[in-house]
Amino acid sequence: MFGKMRKSGLLMAALLVFAAVAVKPAAVKAETSVVPDESIPATISITLKDVDDGTPAAGATVVAKKVGAVHVENGADYSFVPVDELAESGISFEDITSPSLAAELTKYISENKIELTTKEAVTGSDGFVSFSELPIGIWLFENKEAADGFSIFNPFIVSVPRYDEAEKLYQYEVDASPKVSVKQLPSTPTPSITVTPSIGTPTPSTVTPSTATPKTPKTPNTPNTPTPVRDYSRLPQTGQLWWPVPVLALVGAAFVLVGWFRRRSN
Repeated sequence: MFGKMRKSGLLMAALLVFAAVAVKPAAVKAETSVVPDESIPATISITLKDVDDGTPAAGATVVAKKVGAVHVENGADYSFVPVDELAESGISFEDITSPSLAAELTKYISENKIELTTKEAVTGSDGFVSFSELPIGIWLFENKEAADGFSIFNPFIVSVPRYDEAEKLYQYEVDASPKVSVKQLPSTPTPSITVTPSIGTPTPSTVTPSTATPKTPKTPNTPNTPTPVRDYSRLPQTGQLWWPVPVLALVGAAFVLVGWFRRRSN
């Protein structure tokens, strides 16, 4: 009997050890691990909702890109540094809370076509999406495709794990919802077109213009110009004066009379 109890106790102890090894905690006390444990996978979740009324943005495609890694110094201090693919970017991770850091990373990655460790997921009907089994570091989130009727959110970064000052532990499960906001787009009403049928109005016939080459019009006959008939009964005016003619005739008649009287008197 005691042998069976001993075997049962050994089996229970083995199961507890296996459970302790197999189950990885979501949070680790800082005293237990001075620096983040890179063997613990991280989880980052996001819930997309309208900032005004909380309507979930379902069907949005979200992309996560790893842009930063954990750098440990002297086994006690650690910091976030760019991944190898971004080592020559010149982008500093000294202030990971800078609002311009995500925009700088997005621009550099796009312009230089940098290939990074990437994961993609789509929000559910409640606007929730989760990225699990992530290596710790800094992740850049982008809205590849907006939810129907919603705006696209601006890129943002999330560092994981996070250190909880109050609890003195590292959080490997992070809710990044406070970092992102979307807004519903105003719906554009479709204008309705009312067609009033006309009664008794004949449908105009369509006249197709002829493509035949038009005939050249005939040249009208030129009317014959009549030849003027000259009137020879009237003498043409030559410009000679006619009033001296009768005077000279009278003078000649006078000379004739004078000659006749002289002849009788002789």
